[in-house]
Amino acid sequence: MPSSTGVISPTPITTSDLRAYRVPGTLIQLGRPADWRPRRFRWVAHVGTALVTFSNGPLTKLCYVDHHPGRGFSATCSRWPIDRLSPGQVVVDIWNEGLPGRTFATLPGRATRVGGRRAKTERCGPLCWGIGGEGGFVVFVSEPSMGGVDHWYEIDAVAAGPHAGVTLAQAHALVRSIRFLSTP
Repeated sequence: MPSSTGVISPTPITTSDLRAYRVPGTLIQLGRPADWRPRRFRWVAHVGTALVTFSNGPLTKLCYVDHHPGRGFSATCSRWPIDRLSPGQVVVDIWNEGLPGRTFATLPGRATRVGGRRAKTERCGPLCWGIGGEGGFVVFVSEPSMGGVDHWYEIDAVAAGPHAGVTLAQAHALVRSIRFLSTP
């Protein structure tokens, strides 16, 4: 919740404090903090599809479309649905990705497991700093291959201070809560 100073003050949580959420069009079920609103963007990039974004603050669009009279339309798209994080804000994106020639084995990160599946995790780096993040992480979760092409879910989390550590702990709780359902 924003305070009178405009800073969003997160509360430390555990997995049991999360609200259940089913990611539409997938077998992913997870828990999210109550004040993290889900938002879906219908955007397909050359490497993946945006599935859902969670945030405790306002978001903009992933893409802006400009009409050029007599010449058609052009689109400008961003990796994040926000230009700059507000103090205390978090954004967590979940993408479905896969590209011929790119395999899960070649993705960077430290090996771990999420929802019983192979996964890799690493710090976010420049992807997060570009929108004012003071911390963040990326998690890749393996998905069964389709047509000989590796697929995976990518979860990107970024947070701005002054409570970035607490907010990122909430994002880690969201990731730990992920379960893959056996039927739609």
